[in-house]
Amino acid sequence: MNITTGSNVSSRQELFGMQTVDNFELEIHNRKLKWELTDTWSSNDIHPNTNYLIEFKKIKNKYEISAYDVNTGTRAAYITASSGRTCKDEYLYLGVDKQNSGIEPFNGTIHCNGSYIKYNNKTFKFRI
Repeated sequence: MNITTGSNVSSRQELFGMQTVDNFELEIHNRKLKWELTDTWSSNDIHPNTNYLIEFKKIKNKYEISAYDVNTGTRAAYITASSGRTCKDEYLYLGVDKQNSGIEPFNGTIHCNGSYIKYNNKTFKFRI
């Protein structure tokens, strides 16, 4: 997922979430990445007005989430966590918290052109 953060990275902002699994949400909060499902925070800060490639991997019950600074190519933030909760083939919300009726929107830009989901060795590009 390619994003550009806005000028504020302190408020709670949804990057994506899954409709059918409570707390299956990746967000920016207090200058960190936060994986809501396991209440896990990145150790490094996310910066305002910065281009990031967010890489999200799930292998069995382990999640790995990385944010790479597009300009430098370095990994800026990292989260690893485990959970036995499973996802279902349902709706993925981008840039908005589905539980709070549009509250906590992402204040930057999600670039659909450079974003995709790979599932069962098939690649699905984002489109609007």
